[in-house]
Amino acid sequence: MSVSGATAPTAAALRRSLRRARRRSGAAKPIGDTLQDLYVAAFAVLMVAVVVAPTASRVLADAGRRTATPGLALTLALAAAVAGTAAALRALTTVGPVVRDPADVTWLLASPTSRSALLAPGAALLVTVAVGVGAVLGAACGVVAGVGFTQVLGWASGGAAVLVTATSVAVAVQRGRARNGRVRRLADAGAVVAVALLVSGLLGRTSSWRALSPWPVVGGLAVLAAVTLLLVPRALPRLRRSELVAGAGLALGLRATVTALDGSFVAETLRTRRLLERAVVRRHRLAGAGLYALAAADARRVSRSPRALLGALALAPAAWALADLYGRLGAAAAVSLAAWGAAGQVAAGLRTVSRSGSVSRSLPFSNAQLRGAHAVVPGVVALIVTSAATAFTGRPAWTALAAALVGPAAVLRTAAGRSPITWGVQATSPLGSLPVGAVTSYLVGLDVAVVSTVPLLLGAGPRWGLAVPVLACLVLVRFNRRPA
Repeated sequence: MSVSGATAPTAAALRRSLRRARRRSGAAKPIGDTLQDLYVAAFAVLMVAVVVAPTASRVLADAGRRTATPGLALTLALAAAVAGTAAALRALTTVGPVVRDPADVTWLLASPTSRSALLAPGAALLVTVAVGVGAVLGAACGVVAGVGFTQVLGWASGGAAVLVTATSVAVAVQRGRARNGRVRRLADAGAVVAVALLVSGLLGRTSSWRALSPWPVVGGLAVLAAVTLLLVPRALPRLRRSELVAGAGLALGLRATVTALDGSFVAETLRTRRLLERAVVRRHRLAGAGLYALAAADARRVSRSPRALLGALALAPAAWALADLYGRLGAAAAVSLAAWGAAGQVAAGLRTVSRSGSVSRSLPFSNAQLRGAHAVVPGVVALIVTSAATAFTGRPAWTALAAALVGPAAVLRTAAGRSPITWGVQATSPLGSLPVGAVTSYLVGLDVAVVSTVPLLLGAGPRWGLAVPVLACLVLVRFNRRPA
C-alpha cells in the first residue's frame, strides 16, 4: 500500500514547526532571556578585546624578545603553530566533530527530511568558529615571531585557513573509523614535528632563519582550505546517527566539567570512547603479588597507551624553552610544572582508587598503601622528565629529584577530585555572581605544586629543596577527601 501526494518536509519547514511547537508549549526561551544571553556574550567579547587582547599581545611579544638564542622566536612561533594545528585536528577527530544530542538523533534525523540540510547549519557554525579561532591563534604566533602588523595579518589569515582545513578533513573522515585513525596518527606526527622544531631552535640550529612574507604561503593554504571545504557537504549525508551522537557524551562531560570545575569528567569520557573503539582488550595476568602487582598494572596501562608517556616526555623541551625565556626562576617553575603534568598523564590508577570507594574496599590494603603503590609510576615518569629538563636547563642534579617529588605530591592532591561546587550559594565578585568555592577549587593541586616549588624558586639548598616535597608526599599519601 502506498500513499500518493505525500512529500517530506524541508529542513527549514521542520525547524519552523518545532519553533512554533516550543512557543505554544512554553518550552521556548523567552525573548528577554535570549537578549540577555546576547548581551552577556557581546560584553564578554568586548572585555576580551579591550582588556585581555592588549595584555596578551604584550606578553607574547615580550616572550619573543626575551630569548637570547638567535632565531628562537620564529622557531617558537612555528612550533606553536604546528602543535596547535595537531592539537586541533586531534580534538576534532576525537569529538566528532559534527555532533547532535540524542533527542535530535532520535527524532529529527530519523525523519525523511534531508540529513544534509538538517546538519548544514551546525557544520556552518563549526567552520565559522574555526575561522575565528584559527585567526586568533595565527595572530598570536605572528606576535611571538616579532613580525610587523601586515605580516601578523598574514599569520592570522594562514591560521584561519589551516584550521578550516583541519575542520573540513575531520568532518570528511568522521564516517570511517579507519580513516579517522589515520588522521589521528597524522596529528600525532605533527606534534612530534613541533617538538623537533622546538629542540632544533633551542640547540641553535635555526639561528639563520628569518621571517619572510607569509602571503604566498597564505595563498596556498587558502586554496587548500577551499578544496577541503568542498568535502563537507559531501560528507554530511553519509554520517550515521551513531557517529553523530558519539560526541554527545563528551559534550555532557564538558558540561559536568564546567559545573564541577573538574576536568577529569572529560578525561574519563575520552578513555571510555577509546575502550569502545578498541572493543576487545586482551586479558593479562597481573605480574607479581601484593602492592607490586598494582604498580605493575599501572606500568602496563602506560604501555598500552604510549601517547600519554610521549606527551609527558614532550614537557621536557617545553621546560627548556621557558628556562631560556625567563632564566633561573623560569627554569625552576617550568621543571616543577613539567613534573606535575607528567605525573598527571599516567595517574589513572591513582585516581581510580582515590575516587572509587568500592574498588579500594575490595583490595586488602589500607588507603595509604593503595595511594602509595599507585603513585610509584607517576613518580618514575616525573623523575624521567625532570632529569631531562634539568639536563637541558643546566640546573643542579639534585633539583631533578626535588622537582620530581612535586609531581606525585600534586597528583596525590588532585587524585580524589575537587570538592563539589554548590551553585545554589553564590557570592558577588567583579566577574559577577560566582558559586562559593569556585576559585579555590581551581587551586587544588596547584597549591601543593607552588608550595613545594618555593624552596627551588628561592635558591635553597638540597636540604630544604627536598624536605618540603617529601613532607608533602608523606602527608598527602594518607589524606583523601573521599574516604575509601
